[in-house]
Amino acid sequence: MDEYELGQSDVGTINCEIDEIRLDLQLKKNKHYNDVIICGYVYDFCKHPIKNAKVIFYNKYNKEIGFVYTSYEGLYVFWGVKLNSVIRIGVYKKGYHKYCSEVMCVYTKMFRYNMCLQKRYFCSNVLISGHIKDENCNPIKNISVYLLKVCDCCHKKDIFKVTNSNEYGQFVFYDLKRGNYVVYIDNTKFEQYTKQINIIETNKIIDIDVELIKRQVKTKMCGYIKDDFGKPIKKAVVILYRVELNDELIPIEYTISDDNGRYSFDELPCGKYVAKAI
Repeated sequence: MDEYELGQSDVGTINCEIDEIRLDLQLKKNKHYNDVIICGYVYDFCKHPIKNAKVIFYNKYNKEIGFVYTSYEGLYVFWGVKLNSVIRIGVYKKGYHKYCSEVMCVYTKMFRYNMCLQKRYFCSNVLISGHIKDENCNPIKNISVYLLKVCDCCHKKDIFKVTNSNEYGQFVFYDLKRGNYVVYIDNTKFEQYTKQINIIETNKIIDIDVELIKRQVKTKMCGYIKDDFGKPIKKAVVILYRVELNDELIPIEYTISDDNGRYSFDELPCGKYVAKAI
């Protein structure tokens, strides 16, 4: 750093031949003359430069005194620290572990200090984030969510991870590598849900919205066919009708009564029904 700032004289004019023209200059003291230039590179452990990393400088009281960002080549340059100052240097970059140096004394006008950042393990992989809601867009909590891993060879699905939705209906699966996965939900109150996810690129977040449809309650309907004397009628044809809102009868199933006159219809959804027999 130069001791004085660059100065400039006034304009001097020569109109005729004379022996001498005088141009005096007054130089200002460079206020950064005693500042130290701190520079260096920020790399990862493979010696690849890390750009746009925030390099922060702290004094001996752990107070921030300034920061700069690294260039495309991972280079940073900072001045504003006086000679023989005690400092620490920290580096922050999303996806990497934060680095902070030990306390150092800056004893030269050009202080070089390189730093190496370790990449966060899960950031090199994929995170699946989901939001579970019902048909009215209300979040659903305490839903068990399964992540199945699909085998590339035999396409067999195995449970890879399990989690539960929180009070906001949110769930997360992290640290996922490339491959085929299935998000699977099987809850007694809702219809079964599956979504296949093929992870090709890493270092990303996959966000999915899950709408669960309320499962229709299935009920068994049964009865007995008897004559006027209470005797069971076997092999009677029993027809089941659904009663519509306009009271129209819609036939949906039929069956045959057994030797005891008993008949049954399984897994009927909610609604009104009428049975007829002959």
